[in-house]
Amino acid sequence: MQILTFDIGHTPPQLIERAEVPEPVEVIEAIRGTGPRFGFRFVRDRVPELLVPGTVIRWGTKEQGKYDDGFITFVTGFSEPVDAETGYYEAVADFNSTQLNTLLGSPDGTSANDKTGVELMTQVSWRLGAAAPVKTKPFLVRFLNAVDNGNETLPTQAGPDLDTRISALEAGVRSRRVPEGRTVTVGQDEYIVVAPGGFFVDGDLVVTGNGIVHVL
Repeated sequence: MQILTFDIGHTPPQLIERAEVPEPVEVIEAIRGTGPRFGFRFVRDRVPELLVPGTVIRWGTKEQGKYDDGFITFVTGFSEPVDAETGYYEAVADFNSTQLNTLLGSPDGTSANDKTGVELMTQVSWRLGAAAPVKTKPFLVRFLNAVDNGNETLPTQAGPDLDTRISALEAGVRSRRVPEGRTVTVGQDEYIVVAPGGFFVDGDLVVTGNGIVHVL
């Protein structure tokens, strides 16, 4: 779960690193096509604080500078924690919107218009009933494009398959150089390495004139 901490003692409330380090955070990162769980924590003077029960939290993103446009992503339905010290306002985000996919150019069947990522402006707000909403200082979400879309064609196997390569490796390990005239034992059988230039094949043993014994 990704934790976002907001300093509600600041005017306006702002995203910070964590309660112990109240340094402002300008940018967070997320991946297109994912559904991560987020936990929001609200602190005042570094002390966690609960919102009034029944408060509704909203979190939306838009293209930078397009304040009148609709949301690109939107998250609500945050659960309320029981304890401010250990709990979080939790919700699962949906970063698989058509609008976000369009901005990043993927997945649409062509790579010509694909982007590595896009930074969207965002703001968290909350309100109780008909009261005026409280809104955080805007920050950015850097959405990174997804490499794995889940519907890709698989690569074509080139060269020997894995089993063949493993067998070749095992054969190489079992191969060894043997001097001319040396007796070689394979199982319960013994073989004599022939003189250089000769070639001998018998059962599962191959001995070439360069003194290499291959156990097949």
